[in-house]
Amino acid sequence: HLPFRGHKSSLRSIGISSFGDRIASGDWNGVVNIWKVNGELINSINAHSGVVRGISFHPKKNILLTGAKDGYLCLWDLQSFKLIKQFNARQHRVGQILCCDFSKNGKMITCGSIEPTVLVWWWGTSSKEIVKNYLVEDSGANEIRFSPDDERLACGTKQGNLKIFDIQSTKMLLSISVHPGAVTGVAFSQNGKYVGAGSWNRVARIYNAQTGAVVSSFDFPTNVHACIFGLNSTRFVVALKDSTIRSFDCESGECKSIVVSRSRPTKIDISESSTTLAVAAMSGISVYEFQK
Repeated sequence: HLPFRGHKSSLRSIGISSFGDRIASGDWNGVVNIWKVNGELINSINAHSGVVRGISFHPKKNILLTGAKDGYLCLWDLQSFKLIKQFNARQHRVGQILCCDFSKNGKMITCGSIEPTVLVWWWGTSSKEIVKNYLVEDSGANEIRFSPDDERLACGTKQGNLKIFDIQSTKMLLSISVHPGAVTGVAFSQNGKYVGAGSWNRVARIYNAQTGAVVSSFDFPTNVHACIFGLNSTRFVVALKDSTIRSFDCESGECKSIVVSRSRPTKIDISESSTTLAVAAMSGISVYEFQK
């Protein structure tokens, strides 16, 4: 457990690099900090004019994706810390950005917003830039994730639904009612077998990613703020408003560990090895290593 310090306002987003050697965090003032996992600050970027709601590392290159309330997605060079490219979501009738993600091949980026539309850019192609719209229908998307094979897109809505789309056709494959409260966390397992969702109304569930059938369901005494899979798809990790981070066996639903954070966690992310967990909380950043 490592406490980080450096932001002057509350954290709202966090990401960890594929190799687990760097962490990026975004705050309410639009600042993005890049860290070593030992807590040493590498650099600080005045990235946006509004709260940074989403952060994602490129899976192979030194590039960071950020998305913010100002309606912009930005790609940053992590060697020079200069802006590579900026995407204006407002040009596609999308307002404040609430979340973003890099595809596993690094060629696509996506964002969800307060509008009932999700956008995907094919930014890494040599031909003309392609943008596709995915109609969420009921409300904006609080959280969004690419599947491990980059064929599907999962988003959690403010109306309590989990939506899964086919990326190429933009067709909605599944629409699952998680709970009548905003979905605050969405994640695919590393093997693509499961998709998890957590709700503001104290519920988290693991679903079969193909059929939508419930695999495991969890009820909590307080709100779910984020969720993710770890240890090569064997653990489901949930961050709660009561400052606890709990991990469960994906098959049996058994609680394997409970960690008490220094303050209320807001977002979590995990390394590609699925063993190093980065947590953004009200008081700062913490890093945890999973034990098998």
